[in-house]
Amino acid sequence: LRVARVIGLPGDRVRQAGDVLELNSTQLLRERLGELSLGADAPPTGLVTYHEQLVDKGYLVFHDPDVRTLREETSYLAAGQHYLLCDNRDAEDCVDSRQLGAVAAEDLMGSPSHVLWSPAAPRIGFALFSRASIRYEGSEPTP
Repeated sequence: LRVARVIGLPGDRVRQAGDVLELNSTQLLRERLGELSLGADAPPTGLVTYHEQLVDKGYLVFHDPDVRTLREETSYLAAGQHYLLCDNRDAEDCVDSRQLGAVAAEDLMGSPSHVLWSPAAPRIGFALFSRASIRYEGSEPTP
């Protein structure tokens, strides 16, 4: 079972070029916040945290600067197709539309309400569970 965010809906055009993500020719707003920390005594995660804005909803996205996700890809979504992206897009276990292609509506299961735990320490699920924080480089984003 994998959890990923729906980025594109039927009829949308999703374009990814390196770290730039476009939806219907409009670049999604992305603001660098700082580095994700798992706690005061924990070693740095190395994950850079961004606030990304999709239409009227904002959410956090994590990027590992040591992982190069340079790819250029454009997807045109037909009726019943959805484009999914993980929030921790550089994680080795991230499986989303970049690997699977567009996902049919009948294959979507629902929407998670909480992330409680993940067996992989650098994952955000574990981080939320164990006092994670973001070392902000500027001001905190407004929702």
